[in-house]
Amino acid sequence: MKSNRFRKKRQIHLAELMSHICLPLLSNEFLKNGIVTEPLFRGNPKCHQFLIDVYTYQSILFHVYLIGDRATDNYLFPADNRCKVYDVSTKKLMSIQSMNVHRSGNSAVVLNRIIYSVGGYDCYPSKAVERYVPVIKEWNYIAPMKDARHGCGICAYNGLILCSWWNKQ
Repeated sequence: MKSNRFRKKRQIHLAELMSHICLPLLSNEFLKNGIVTEPLFRGNPKCHQFLIDVYTYQSILFHVYLIGDRATDNYLFPADNRCKVYDVSTKKLMSIQSMNVHRSGNSAVVLNRIIYSVGGYDCYPSKAVERYVPVIKEWNYIAPMKDARHGCGICAYNGLILCSWWNKQ
């Protein structure tokens, strides 16, 4: 796009072209140095909305939670209760409060800025559900599941936590 030739002809097609590119997955550096500084992009109001959407999307997705795991260094507890947070924007891994119970094969999801850990396995499949509230920095038990689950899929949808599984124990 650096060429001045045909700039006006390209301008009318740019918004349509950009709508087919998954901009939120591009690095901030590339967006800042390659997209935002591009004159064709800067001069197109439709493209401005793409940037607003990208930065909104990237500001929401900036943490990855690592909740529990198989313990490789502890034979008394075959599962782990340690938790970490990876901050995508700073590329730093930080420890947070450990869960109340050791487990592996648990599933985690974030709903309304609260982390939920569901099920898992530590010698036996678990019904336990815990939630981590970042403001108070602690895990609390909440109502358990009806049946024990481990290795289940989990997601947040419409204010609910949905759990699917292939193996009920």
